[in-house]
This record gives sequence, structure tokens and C-alpha cells, in this order.
Amino acid sequence: MHKYIVLVFRKDRDGTFVTQHSINRLTLNDLQSLFGIDESNPMFDCYLVTEAQRASIEKDIGIRLNLAQFDYQVSCESAD
Repeated sequence: MHKYIVLVFRKDRDGTFVTQHSINRLTLNDLQSLFGIDESNPMFDCYLVTEAQRASIEKDIGIRLNLAQFDYQVSCESAD
């Protein structure tokens, strides 16, 4: 089984990693739809969160995203 997380990187020249947040309620199907990804794609890559996905991601992880200061990427993480 896989779980999905949001990785947070500072928008500086080094792209410094800041933190990560677990995606709690959005399913793989929800994420595929949100990012316009084919249903056969398990979303093992990283996907940059844009204004188009912002509200759904904010609602799920419970924080407000600052797209001007940080890059947010949805990523797959193996669950034990």
C-alpha cells in the first residue's frame, strides 16, 4: 500500500527542503483527477502543486499554502 505526502521546499536558489505533510483523505483516484493523470498511472513521481490544486490540498492537509514563497510537491511514499 502507498500513501501520499506533500513535500515543501523553499523557493530559494537551493530549493531547501522545509517539511512534509501527510495527505489524509484524498485517494489515488482523487489525486489523479486533481492533477489530470491517467487512471493507470500510480503517481509514483512528484507533482508540483499549482493554483489549480491548491484548495483541495489545503483542505486535506489543513494548512494554507504559500505558493509565492514555497514549492509544494505531491509525492508517493511506501507505507509499511
